[in-house]
Amino acid sequence: GEPSGDIHGGALVQRLKAQHPEMQCVGCGGDHMITAGVRCFAHIKKLAVMGFIDIIMRLPQLMCLLIQSLYHAHRHRPCAIVLIDYPGFNLLFARCVKHLNIPILYYIAPKVWASRPRRIQTLKRCVDHLAVIFPFEVQFFQDQGCTATYVGNPLSEITGTPATDSTLRERLKAHPGTKTIALLPGSRRSEWQRLYPLMMESAQQLRAHTPNLRFILAQHPNLSDFKVKTPDHVLHTHDAREAIRCADLVLVASGTATLEATVLNTPMVVTYQTSRFNAWLAKKILISKYVSLPNILAHQAIVPEYLQSDATASQLAQALQHLLDDPQAYAATQKALKHVATQLKDHPITPLETLVTQCLSARTQII
Repeated sequence: GEPSGDIHGGALVQRLKAQHPEMQCVGCGGDHMITAGVRCFAHIKKLAVMGFIDIIMRLPQLMCLLIQSLYHAHRHRPCAIVLIDYPGFNLLFARCVKHLNIPILYYIAPKVWASRPRRIQTLKRCVDHLAVIFPFEVQFFQDQGCTATYVGNPLSEITGTPATDSTLRERLKAHPGTKTIALLPGSRRSEWQRLYPLMMESAQQLRAHTPNLRFILAQHPNLSDFKVKTPDHVLHTHDAREAIRCADLVLVASGTATLEATVLNTPMVVTYQTSRFNAWLAKKILISKYVSLPNILAHQAIVPEYLQSDATASQLAQALQHLLDDPQAYAATQKALKHVATQLKDHPITPLETLVTQCLSARTQII
């Protein structure tokens, strides 16, 4: 249901087909999964939702997808079902197909340690194995009565080495000695609508204080229908990861991109805005003190978070300016981010494709 899930699913299928060329895969996915050889009965392009209001607006589409998914599960009776992230939909689907007695593996398990802890009951009843992406989750889920294995974090192996043909980096070389800030408003339409103008206003305020600053605006490919006009000091790209690599600082929407910035050791300021109702609901279900992944994993505020009414252009500009002006604060942030990234890399892992193969073996025994 999410662009990141499509990337992870495509990579998994490629590895599985390298070991089992005869394997047939069917499901809901995007371009990466289709390229990898998945027969997709639905495309994820417009499925990314955030918050209760988005879900209500997309409810007919989501119900149609659920019916399609259940139809294919009953028709094909697969040897295994792999769910990837997207917990609101996938947990409902898992409940509906559990009676088919097909092994269910959940990759990127719901973050019940941060919000909606009641979901653990559905995981215990309906999911056979959790493939988790944070080391601490193994013990957490095992303590709750679930079977869990750490398969590594898909972002832990990315490096700061740029692409050799990076046109973005070449364009920045034309302005040596300048600081660069990447602007990442998110991959969902609702995020872009709220955070893009906010981030551009922050960039304008920073530019007024420090005229030689450069900015990189990263627009997710799925949002290419949003037309943007950027001034000369703002470069435009669809490659968020390369934008982070090229930047000294990142202004980023809370989400997966914060973990990318962590692994790439790029200090950041995290922000988020949603509707008042969604914000009220979030306060009811969140049990974590923080919303950004680096802070959650570090169990402390290593990067600043500005949410809702605190997320003003001036607040964001001041936070970024502080990191630009204070080398000690910048270095301390990099040190804390490196510690979090090291935790992801140094923990023993079981490859995800190994767990899937085990699920296939379990299915053979069930039959």
